[in-house]
Amino acid sequence: MNKYIYGLNAVYELVKSRPEDIKSIWLNDDKSLRKQNLIKILDDLNLPYQIRPKQDFIQLMPRSDNHQGIVAFVIKIKEYKDKSWLLKRLKENEQEQMTILILDSILDPQNFGAILRSAVAFGVEIIIIGKHNNAPLSATTYKSAAGAVEHLSIVQVNNLNQLLGSLKDADFWIYGLTGEAKQNIAEIKFDKKRALILGSEGAGIRHLVKENCDFLVKIPINKKQESLNVSVACAVVLYHLSL
Repeated sequence: MNKYIYGLNAVYELVKSRPEDIKSIWLNDDKSLRKQNLIKILDDLNLPYQIRPKQDFIQLMPRSDNHQGIVAFVIKIKEYKDKSWLLKRLKENEQEQMTILILDSILDPQNFGAILRSAVAFGVEIIIIGKHNNAPLSATTYKSAAGAVEHLSIVQVNNLNQLLGSLKDADFWIYGLTGEAKQNIAEIKFDKKRALILGSEGAGIRHLVKENCDFLVKIPINKKQESLNVSVACAVVLYHLSL
């Protein structure tokens, strides 16, 4: 089965970051300046590409019309990091200020991608997800992330709760974002080594994960609106932490 990534920003960042993983690229006959610039980069890197008719894109992705006329076929989707990599990274950077983002049951690939995009925008470098309860890195996630995937280390673990214990051992404080919290993000002083947990829009953070948080915090919003989309909530909190 072909592995592919689509969307102009996603493919652009892939070409710059991992050209060795690209087998070939399809382009439509769009003569936009950005496409022409990309073709020049492909020529300079000696990467194979073809100009393909619209029907080929439809056959490849019959349910998507948002490919922007570009698809990259890849040897592999970006590889996940594991827990041992994470612990080594934390040990090497014990004195650094760091924000880690933990996703608990984010199943929608577009939300996942939008969260990754916000993470890069606000300087987060490490994302942690569960192996069995999160959307995978897919073509849809790549498109939604608009190239952000290539600038992140995404750690996949079997057990989020065990991972939280390891983070606490590394002097991280765990903050869970939930609408039922008593304190809002403006009322709490976040530690310089902090891990922020986001849960699904429906169920939120799972009960046991929530119990393992050091603090539960919320975003203060108008009572006329019950909640925010999880990717929007992520951007709000990360912006607050960047101030």
